[in-house]
Amino acid sequence: MNKKDLTPQFNWDAETGIATCILTDGKSVYVGSAKCCHEDQDMQNEKTGCEIALMRAEINYFQSIKDNELIPALNAIKGIQFSLNQCETDSKSKSIVQKKIHKIENDLAVVRYLIIEKEQSLTDYIAAKEIFYKQIRKNRKKDKFN
Repeated sequence: MNKKDLTPQFNWDAETGIATCILTDGKSVYVGSAKCCHEDQDMQNEKTGCEIALMRAEINYFQSIKDNELIPALNAIKGIQFSLNQCETDSKSKSIVQKKIHKIENDLAVVRYLIIEKEQSLTDYIAAKEIFYKQIRKNRKKDKFN
């Protein structure tokens, strides 16, 4: 799980108002996209669309880590723990398995936190964008009448 290896590739289609971000980690591809809504077409720009697309791609990346790596690993190691508890095994083996479970649970908690934080950042970004756009429209309207 090394996010530093991800390099975003952006695509912006000004005609459709669609921005796409593609992240690859060497084995998987994570895509995020953003489409300019109809009421914001007067403000449509590449930077905003690409920023939203990037955040969505990062959320997809973290979701994939959680769903395809950490949860299956946790289930597998808990299966080993169950098997060890069914037979007489030395406590060293049980201790190693318990430490591994603890590490995966901690990693899972971090990834869940990152997902929540990234989703909140996206929500905040879109809300701030809306406030900014409303202010610009208000100023434009005021300038028309002066």
